[in-house]
Amino acid sequence: MSMTTARKIIILTAVFVRSAFVLLAPADTNPSSASTEHWAFQPLKTEFAPGATIDSFIDARLERTGSGLHVFEKAELSVRLRRLSFDILGLPPSAAWPDGILNNPSSEIWSKAVDQALASPRFGETWARHWLDLTRFSETKGHATDIERIHSWKYRDYVIDAFNQDLPYDQFVKEHLAGDLLEEHRSNGRGETNVGPTATGFLFFQEMHFMAVDPVQQRWDEIDAQIDVISKTFLGLSLACARCHDHKIEPLSQVDYYAMAGILNGTELDHIRTGPREELEPTIAEKVTKLEETYEQFLQNKIKDRLAAQTKKNSSYFPVSRELGVQSPNDFAKLRELVDPLENLDPSWSFWTRSATDVQGEDIAIHLRGDYKNPGAIAPRSAPAILRQGPIPELGTSSGRLYLAKQLSDPGNPLTARVWVNRIWQYLMGDGIVRTPNDFGLAGERPTHPELLDYLASQLIKNDWSTKSVIREILMSEAYQRSSRSTESTLLKDPDNQLLARKSPKRLDAEAIRDAMLEVAGSLDLQMHGPSVQPFIPSYATGNKVTTIPKSGPLDGHGRRSIYLKVRRNYTTPFLKKFNTADPGKCVGKRETSTAPLQALAMMNSEFSHQIAERWGHRVANENIPLKPSIEKMFHQGLSRKPEVDELESLVEFASVVESESSRTEALSEVAHVIFNLAEFILLE
Repeated sequence: MSMTTARKIIILTAVFVRSAFVLLAPADTNPSSASTEHWAFQPLKTEFAPGATIDSFIDARLERTGSGLHVFEKAELSVRLRRLSFDILGLPPSAAWPDGILNNPSSEIWSKAVDQALASPRFGETWARHWLDLTRFSETKGHATDIERIHSWKYRDYVIDAFNQDLPYDQFVKEHLAGDLLEEHRSNGRGETNVGPTATGFLFFQEMHFMAVDPVQQRWDEIDAQIDVISKTFLGLSLACARCHDHKIEPLSQVDYYAMAGILNGTELDHIRTGPREELEPTIAEKVTKLEETYEQFLQNKIKDRLAAQTKKNSSYFPVSRELGVQSPNDFAKLRELVDPLENLDPSWSFWTRSATDVQGEDIAIHLRGDYKNPGAIAPRSAPAILRQGPIPELGTSSGRLYLAKQLSDPGNPLTARVWVNRIWQYLMGDGIVRTPNDFGLAGERPTHPELLDYLASQLIKNDWSTKSVIREILMSEAYQRSSRSTESTLLKDPDNQLLARKSPKRLDAEAIRDAMLEVAGSLDLQMHGPSVQPFIPSYATGNKVTTIPKSGPLDGHGRRSIYLKVRRNYTTPFLKKFNTADPGKCVGKRETSTAPLQALAMMNSEFSHQIAERWGHRVANENIPLKPSIEKMFHQGLSRKPEVDELESLVEFASVVESESSRTEALSEVAHVIFNLAEFILLE
């Protein structure tokens, strides 16, 4: 045996022995003092100097560093309005405000623009998309068959309404975890009188394997996905890492993991009605009743089939939800045959939604090494010890979700408010105060402005957990309104803009790019809510698997905003995917922002880009105004500014040549295509 081989064996043996020791060691329910003293687990600071503002914290940090950096001046009004419009509404300014505000600036214009933007229904659509990134929202199950989830779009509409109504964030959290268990019912103003249960559907957006070999293992994998999304989304922690052993870094034990797993094990997916049944003619009512009975029986039969399949593998019982029973394309086709007539006959059948429901709640055993076949000590159901507020109540036969919801939304919990205001700051400023938004633990980054983070969190709670109040305070700050133009000295001293002397530029999200193109072309349909539009599937994506490829939707998505395009796990709208849309299989705290050749090629060569450019050109040509003013107008619509003299001359010369060879419409379509391909079209200063 060579010396190299011998050394490898020694190293591998040492690693194996250490790993075995860690896995076999008993769970530590008393985290070390070093980890519990971490900043994120400390109580929220609520007392600040008189007159404290966002800018005072930033100025104080700049002064303490002695960097010599000075804050930049405000950006031009047109730049700020474009920034505000895309950040809040996801659309260009031309779609956001009447000309009166843009053309008649006054000392109050900024405040008025902010208030109008926050009051717009477009706000909820844009900010709902941020939230859907976190909850791994998808309307299909993934895996081989990628079967659709009936009524999953109702959750998307719930989130849009919640943001538009400025639902207090603590209530938002409670509804996500226990909306079906809350005594007080809440209306969305659109006929649904109990929308809270719809929020709990977010627990069931995980990928579903087609006919899993071990159904019990699949159930525990489902619970693991739920623990992962809950802990990352609301707490900025990775509790799922404690499935097999105590967390290696954070003060989160295996007991904490199975304490929450017990709560979720007592929870199944159900479908419930969120609004009153409409009165129907007797003959129609009779048909609806029979169809509903057939629908229920079909689902129950599917559940029985799955239960029979699992008992052949082992005797462990696990809940089989309605969704888990429908596994094959044939199953789904049959389901649609039953659902479609119901929706056509009874308008109130649209009030059905996916919801969690309680089953027999009980404490469960820790799975040694994460193996359900190797049970250990019982872990009483509770919230993670490091965050627990008060004693654990007697949960009895309930799942414990309502208890968990109250724990996570308690003002004494130091993480929930901090994590949410950090996300808000990131969406508006480009980077969070904590730049690892899903990781507030010891492995994450420390806050660049810890006092500012606590100030914003305390303001959130003080203002009845109003998300819009925090957003408005940030928008009114000097920090948000500063110019993003930098100097060589500033870039050398603070290349990542951690001191916030300037505003960081950023690229538009994929959805905002697509929606902006539709808007300037006059093709954007602002209809809200309802079933999603199938994504466009190009012919090259189907290959030789035509039977598993969904039917393609229209190239322009019927002009609907991008949030209303169906989110499929296996087939993402190609144009959006090239611009880093979120992976629906993950809890995405911050999207990647890549710069890749395919993005330039999509803007230059894609069918979508050409189609929308032609529509824009046709729209402007029909206004029958001279070529030069037409181009000036398009420049302002697309970039929110007037063209420079040389830019205008070049475009007029180019368009004149095209017009002489073809038509005015063709010339302006080419100008539209040029504007789409300017970097400025997809960037925010």
